[in-house]
Amino acid sequence: MKETGKIIKIGKGIAEIEIAPEKACTKCCSCGASRVRHIKININDRNDLSVGDEVEYWIDTSSILRTYFLIYAVPLAAFLSGIFVFYMLSRSPGISFAGAAVLTIGTYFLISLVINRYPRFIPPARVKKV
Repeated sequence: MKETGKIIKIGKGIAEIEIAPEKACTKCCSCGASRVRHIKININDRNDLSVGDEVEYWIDTSSILRTYFLIYAVPLAAFLSGIFVFYMLSRSPGISFAGAAVLTIGTYFLISLVINRYPRFIPPARVKKV
């Protein structure tokens, strides 16, 4: 994935980049790509970057897949295992669904804590000034 954006914040090896939508995207509005987005990327302590720089960055596909796995597959596994375990304990579909939903929400909460506490879970990017 290759995009361009503007650095709006740098701290502890993590840069927050504002990505302006492409001209074609601003006309469509059918997805979230038509809005200004902010993302965080791991810049591996690049000292030549500063706030306000226009940059072009690449994120490896394997890093994106690892992040998607953490964000989507882990909560799905928690939900499915929660349904199974709570149903085996209660023999009630309603209780098993409610328990699995609470387990899934808790999993999302824990994932957000891990991502915010440990920057290595943010995908590393190769960054170049434009």
